[in-house]
Parts: sequence; C-alpha cells; structure tokens
Amino acid sequence: MDAVVMAGGRGVRFRPFTEYRPKPMIPFLNRPVMEYMIEKLRDAGFKRIIVLVGYLPKMIKDHFGNGEKFGVNIEYIVGNEPFGTAGAVKRATKYIDGPFLVVSGDTITEISIRKFMKFCSHKSGKVNIALSEFEKPYQYGIALLDEEDRIYKFQEKPRKSQVFSNLVNTGIYMLEPEILDLVPDKTNFDFSKDLFPLLLKKSEPIYGYKFSEYWADIGTPKRYLEATKHALDGKIDIDKIKKEWAIFEDNGLIIGEDCLVDDDVEVNGFAVLGNNVNIGEGSTLSNTVIWPKTNVGKDVSIEESIIGENVRIFSDINIAKGTMIPDNHWVWY
Repeated sequence: MDAVVMAGGRGVRFRPFTEYRPKPMIPFLNRPVMEYMIEKLRDAGFKRIIVLVGYLPKMIKDHFGNGEKFGVNIEYIVGNEPFGTAGAVKRATKYIDGPFLVVSGDTITEISIRKFMKFCSHKSGKVNIALSEFEKPYQYGIALLDEEDRIYKFQEKPRKSQVFSNLVNTGIYMLEPEILDLVPDKTNFDFSKDLFPLLLKKSEPIYGYKFSEYWADIGTPKRYLEATKHALDGKIDIDKIKKEWAIFEDNGLIIGEDCLVDDDVEVNGFAVLGNNVNIGEGSTLSNTVIWPKTNVGKDVSIEESIIGENVRIFSDINIAKGTMIPDNHWVWY
C-alpha cells in the first residue's frame, strides 16, 4: 500500500516564517516537522511514499531526497496550481493501483496508523476519515457518526453557534482511487469543503475512525508552541529525539548542536534552541523556541515567542509575549 503526503501549501497562517521555507520544513524540536510523519509511515510498514510539493519544493526534495536515509522510497509530484487538497491528491492516483493513505506533512500525531488501516479494512466505504476530539472544533471540519461509525453529518469550519460535534477531521484519510473520479480536473476542489459534502449528498458511505492518541495541527505559531509544550509534557513520544537530536536539561532547556548558553541563563517553562544558538548571560527564556544560528545578547528576556533562523538580538531587550521574529533580522533599541 502507498501513502500520499500533502506538502504543497504556502503555510499562510504561519507567516512570516513560511516566507523562507515550506511549512513541512519548520523545525519541531530541532527536526523538520515532516520527518515525524515520514518515520511514522515507515514504522507502519509503508515502503513507497508520494509527496505532493508545490511551494518551495526544492527545500523539501533536497532534505528528504529519495527517502533512503529514512528507510522508504519517496517520489515527488510537483505542482503549483491551486487545485485544492482533493485536486492535488487526484494527481497521484495515476501512480496508484489500490487503496492508499493520505496524510499532511505538517501534523504531529501519535495515531496508530496500523489500527486505522485495520479499521478501514472492515468497512465497505471508499472513504475513511480519522477523527479526533478537539475542544475548539469550529476551527476544523466536524463530523457525527452513527452506531456503525458511518458519518451522516459533516460541516467544514462551522460558526461557533453551528457546532454539533467535537470530532474533527484530522486530514488523515484512507481512500480508494476511483472516488477521486468525482473531483473535476483543473479545478480548486477540497476534501472537506467539496468532496465530503458531495459524497454525503450522493449517500456514498464515509466512515469515521475515532482515535484518542495525540494529534495537533501546527498550522499557526500559537499551536506550534502549544504542541512543543505538549511534547515536553510527555504527550508525544520524544525518546528518540532525546537520544539523537538534542540535549535535554533538567530545567526545561533543549539544546541543539554547538550552542553556547551562559550558566546563569534562566528558563521558565521550556526553551528549545536550534543548532549554533548563543544565549548571553543574565537572559531569561520563557516557553520560547529559537531556531538555528541565532545570537541573543546579555540580559535579554523572551516570553512565549518564536525566534527565526540567523537572528541577532542585542543586549538589554525585552521580547514581549507572542512575538514572531522572522529569519535574518536584527533586533535592537
């Protein structure tokens, strides 16, 4: 069985950081976020992965290559046309013979893909959707299931007053290729907005797999920081990360390679430092992520912020909560 990874979006909700990199290449605990999904697919037994790329594709292709270093075979389909999620995935069906898995390249999840596949094998539908309970479901597509796990009501991003379920669409699907014959060619056609409502209108069965394992969409800086905290709180298995990608200190500091951190730097909550980051004496870091090659001066305070790559922050500066400093910027007063 093959898997398709959607990795072609522009990541507009994560600007300004996605001006310089596609969202799947955003570092999460010092690794491109898409690495976690590629390895998850590999561990579930997938050998062939088709990656849909569009925005800044070279960065993704250069990093992942043919997939050999991750133990899989990766092929790429490049396209910049705004064909929507379903339209983009339809381009892959000409290379696929049977049912296939669809996932997003910017999702962090602990879902058991093997259990999802087993669930799908017992259902007769050509579309199966992985669903997760979420406390603010109006930000996503929501679904209601009958006693046989068939979806009988679905709505994309309802208003708060229209919410009828807390089960949200996670963007993880098992599909039969022929279902995408319903997707018009060269048209912006989305799974949630267009295809799923069309299938329900035609009374085509869609089944929902409800899972309780961790799932997070890191599509915005706020959710990115929340997911980082969740990982460090133990909601995500990060044992491999601890062994291979960073040094974890008892005070909540996560340090990449070749970092210089003064002994009296104070950490409140957590601070994740990419490779080649320098932090000056007397500085305080609170629930903050700093990407590689950044220098922070003396007596700097940074709270709940994301600091991009190759940034220079001069001494005696307070970086307020929620600040996003893009790559290659200098900050001084």
